[in-house]
Amino acid sequence: MVEPNESTIDNATICSYISIVSNIERILDTIHKGGILTLRDAEAVLKHWGYVRYSGKGSHQNWKHPERPLILTIATHAKEVPRYITRALRKLMEDA
Repeated sequence: MVEPNESTIDNATICSYISIVSNIERILDTIHKGGILTLRDAEAVLKHWGYVRYSGKGSHQNWKHPERPLILTIATHAKEVPRYITRALRKLMEDA
């Protein structure tokens, strides 16, 4: 995520940045409570944490962090990610 600096700040940039931050905070709260995440939410938080999506087979996405050994595979069959993925994200959040 790119943080705004003095040369690029305008109202649209500030509103966009606030929206992204508040969305990530909402997603992290959902993960912490063990709630249901959408695929889009899971992708957003993984990108926020520095994970990179790389080749997956069929309807699966593989996510890997450049500095961590874990590879996280998410099935994209439904809008919501399975509970075990939410638990894995919570564990990643607690370990970080």
